[in-house]
Amino acid sequence: MEALTAAEMREADRHCLEDLGMPGPVLMENAGLRCVELLDLKLRQVGGKRIVVCAGKGNNGGDGFVIARHLALAGARVRVFLTAATDELEGDAHLNFAALLAVGVRPEPAVTGPQRRNLTTALSAADVAVDALLGTGLTGAPRDPAASVIRAINRSGCRVLAVDLPSGSNADNGQVPGDAVHADWTVTFARPKVGLLLHPAAEYCGELFVGSLGVPESAFARREPCAAVLTAESVGAALPPPRLPDTHKGTYGRVFVVGGSTGMSGAVVLACRGALRAGAGLTTAVVPRGINASVEAALIEATSVPTDECASGSFSVSAVPEILSAVSGADAVALGPGLSRHEEAAEVAALLLEELACPVVLDADGLTAFGGRLDRLARSRAPRVLTPHPGEAAALLCWTVAEVQRDRRAAVERLTAETGSAVVLKGSRTLVALPTGELRVNVTGNPGMATGGSGDVLTGLIAALLAQRLPPLEAACAGVFLHGLAGDLAARSRGEQSVVAGDLVDALPDAFGCLPDVDRSQHLTPRLRRLAPLEVGAWSTGSGCGTMRDHR
Repeated sequence: MEALTAAEMREADRHCLEDLGMPGPVLMENAGLRCVELLDLKLRQVGGKRIVVCAGKGNNGGDGFVIARHLALAGARVRVFLTAATDELEGDAHLNFAALLAVGVRPEPAVTGPQRRNLTTALSAADVAVDALLGTGLTGAPRDPAASVIRAINRSGCRVLAVDLPSGSNADNGQVPGDAVHADWTVTFARPKVGLLLHPAAEYCGELFVGSLGVPESAFARREPCAAVLTAESVGAALPPPRLPDTHKGTYGRVFVVGGSTGMSGAVVLACRGALRAGAGLTTAVVPRGINASVEAALIEATSVPTDECASGSFSVSAVPEILSAVSGADAVALGPGLSRHEEAAEVAALLLEELACPVVLDADGLTAFGGRLDRLARSRAPRVLTPHPGEAAALLCWTVAEVQRDRRAAVERLTAETGSAVVLKGSRTLVALPTGELRVNVTGNPGMATGGSGDVLTGLIAALLAQRLPPLEAACAGVFLHGLAGDLAARSRGEQSVVAGDLVDALPDAFGCLPDVDRSQHLTPRLRRLAPLEVGAWSTGSGCGTMRDHR
């Protein structure tokens, strides 16, 4: 599912209004109706419910007027509070303000302190508050009177529906620079906005739904490479076709995991296990000689190649020819798990990347070898997938971790532009980006995956998909989606607190089995779709077939 920036959504609106001749009031009416449909679903009918609509002066406020009108006609007890003078209303918002007056609902001001006390009283008795204050055009912190109304909504304790996005959230980068509404449900329109998929704004959305505006697909068809949400369907369609009978282990790719050092053999083991579970035909660990015995003992399905080591127990530069010879037949190489930050190991990683021609997944200490040296990374001739966590991304960019987390989209786009690589910026709502401008947002996964070795499993998983001839973007996207889905399944069976990296490997078969039957649409009405995946506790696995069904 595509995700739009605020500017892209404005261009789609312009195309509908100017090129297609669709009336603006029709779009606003459809937006309001989607919100009313959701409220009717969540409240098991709106008749008799106390609902407070907080509206601004722009189109978001106009949506609020439509919502209030339909709620009133459906028998709800509606009060509307306006953060602007009525003579400030223009265009479609003014038109729907007049329509609201025609059904007997007169908005009340919420501008001064005494007027906001009326709002506080109304909110304290409300079943639901509707946030129709600020739209996608906001880039900074909200100012009064909107900021005071946002705080009143948050203090009220009633359930909240946000219209298009929680007021105070940035639609492009997910930042929340000031006060912002904490919603229980958010109905965004036509396409999800990129910022709503990113933290911290994602935490303010509650359940996120996409409501149809009734516009043709041509409104979105003319854009350049875009952002999109990863779905089970898109991932399933990208995976290799079913295996044919007349094949052998060489058909499904040779993966070499190059890494490890004294005390960190487990990283190589987990990466190899991830590659094996993802279907690699042959998997080999290339490790310093001192840890080879422990790696062999842990990996009965993979082979190993011991090489020269330095005094620290990591790779010696003298091992580079051995490693290059060992991986000469590789279909993909995973470079970096457990490598260590020893200077000699870092030089080994840099020298290998200059020579390798097959696809490479560069992870962990393999990434830190290039901190502040992105130009050297860009010179590699191998197709690359970089998989940094925020700390590794910060080291590569010479930023702080806080700067990376403040604008994860800017960080991943800068990395991919400067390295010419596909980049996976790990974390909650992992991002995948390409130099051509494509951006993908992953919504699978949970906090239980914040455990040592989780990233190593992902590295092996992506390497196996590359070895099976998936292009870098598709391999990275499928890898992060399946990795997160395996984490969700593991958390469901063990609880988030008890998940370890090996559980992700064990859950991968079920994650693959879920792909054909996961329904991303979850049609609640013909015009409203759930975007976010269901909570893990709401999923159950079908008997023997790995399907997932919503039992709520």
